[in-house]
Amino acid sequence: MILHRWTFAAALVLILLTAPAATVAQTLELQIEQTIDPETIFTKSSGQSPDSAAVKILLRGLPAPEKPVDLVFLLDRSASVTLSTIKKIGKEFLHHLSENDRIAIVSFAETAEVRLSLSGDRAQAYQIIDAAQPGKQTALGEALALAIDELLTNGRPEAFRAIVLPSDGNSL
Repeated sequence: MILHRWTFAAALVLILLTAPAATVAQTLELQIEQTIDPETIFTKSSGQSPDSAAVKILLRGLPAPEKPVDLVFLLDRSASVTLSTIKKIGKEFLHHLSENDRIAIVSFAETAEVRLSLSGDRAQAYQIIDAAQPGKQTALGEALALAIDELLTNGRPEAFRAIVLPSDGNSL
């Protein structure tokens, strides 16, 4: 089966963070189930769209590095994404950060903005993710530029730096 529009951007710069490596016994998993509009799925041989389609994505992470992590989560609020799925991914990443790790949130739709600079304040990060409202367009380039700038400006030299981008890859 070929996924036409909905390529769940495993351009999702994925790093599933867990407890410090010394205490990690196994790799954790993040499971996401996404129902897709049948119009966007085509089978190779039939030429017709199925009546319904579902895609299951399993993301496996590596144990967390021994050094702290500075992570920028890009919160895609564009009309083409399922915002509840994006929120779920963001909360999963928050849940797996250690005490020494910091997170920043860059929210984007028509425009992009840093909603939270690199911080250890998990409560504020959860609030920002929960409060996200859907937008219309996709300012992905602007969001990536802000994320890189946040890491270069406020990232710690000793920290592992990462950008997480769960997105459908569509440009509106």
